Amino acid sequence: MTTAGMRGRRSALVCLVAACLPVGGSATTEIAAQVGTTVQSIDNPFLFPDASTDPRKRRDSVHSTDLGIALRMPLPSDRSFLAVGATSSRQVYDALDQLDHTATQFDGLYQWEYGSALRGRVRHREGRSLYNYYGGFFTQPEVPQARQDLVEVALRITPELDLPVTVTQGSQRYQDASLAQRYNQEDKGLRLALTYASGRRSTVSVGVRQNEVRFPDRTATDIANIDSGYTDREVFVDAAWRYNENTIVFGRIGRLDRTFASLSNRDTSLVSVSSGVEWQYSPKTYLSVRGYRQPQTNSAADVRLYVISTGLEGRVRYDLSAKTRFALTSSYEQQAYQTFANTANASTGGKDKVLRLSARLEYTPTPNVLLRLEGAREHYQPDAAVTTTGDFTRSSVQLGLSYTFDNMLGANRARTQLENMRYDRVQ
Repeated sequence: MTTAGMRGRRSALVCLVAACLPVGGSATTEIAAQVGTTVQSIDNPFLFPDASTDPRKRRDSVHSTDLGIALRMPLPSDRSFLAVGATSSRQVYDALDQLDHTATQFDGLYQWEYGSALRGRVRHREGRSLYNYYGGFFTQPEVPQARQDLVEVALRITPELDLPVTVTQGSQRYQDASLAQRYNQEDKGLRLALTYASGRRSTVSVGVRQNEVRFPDRTATDIANIDSGYTDREVFVDAAWRYNENTIVFGRIGRLDRTFASLSNRDTSLVSVSSGVEWQYSPKTYLSVRGYRQPQTNSAADVRLYVISTGLEGRVRYDLSAKTRFALTSSYEQQAYQTFANTANASTGGKDKVLRLSARLEYTPTPNVLLRLEGAREHYQPDAAVTTTGDFTRSSVQLGLSYTFDNMLGANRARTQLENMRYDRVQ
């Protein structure tokens, strides 16, 4: 489907939903519209090596105009509802104007329950955002488009025991011909789990999942050298224990088997483990810590057999006052990988290190106005035995102002959806 066709489909869906809204200002339908502007200073957008003298390794200013609309409508009750959100952000660079682009998102979810025996959800997400440049290897304008579809049906065997079946499908499309040939991607997945929830809302899930990834535009030469795709199959156990009303401890362990479509000599088995804790220390303070060792999705399947990320992530949220909030996120990650050049050459491995830090300060002088100050820094340290380019660093600071129109006082879940879409982008 063309981009114009997808825009038409989104517009038709929004119009259809708006036409179905109850008249008379029903308080059960939550609506929010948002306008805003952002000024950002970003250093090294292409993430050139720190020692690079390329003139495009510079600090630049970015100005954006942001629009968003969302609604949450009971169909027919609050437990069966439709939630739709769409955002658009026009971003203009002062010096590196080849990076000017419009980032867009659409997120539609219908969640339903049928009596006490069945529940489910249908979700469609798509979006366009700026390419995540790395190392200065590619500097052409690129705004890839990503799509994700999900259908889930869960059978409630007992009040504590559910059997959810989840089907997913997605794609990634690039504009640049060289990227499109190698990285245009399609995937489809299936997940089956048995979930037990105790009276204290602690849960345990045991299940299997399969994800098939294909690169449909690769040439015969590409397929002979780097294959046309792979399939991941995983068996997992996922648990969350509510220690008390303010503390949740969670963990996950899985065994993943990766099978390549043609080049079976590259098949491998990997183990993923993660655990952490979420703690509402006080009404004003939230803390979380997560440690993990897990395989990444193979987005660079032309050069890497696999990437295993081992890291630690911490988050803090603190309400300085009724109008002011602060959030800090920090993570340290080691990426161990196995690479290959082609089927004839032996694999080589390495370990890269990544440090990320971000902070956000929000101030709401009125219920409809939000002022944001955000900063972020990324530092990549490639394995010196594999890469001689040295370290890479990128940082940014941005100031944003937004005004939200909504149809109800107090908590508005449509407004919350717009705020979440700011940071949870489809990829």
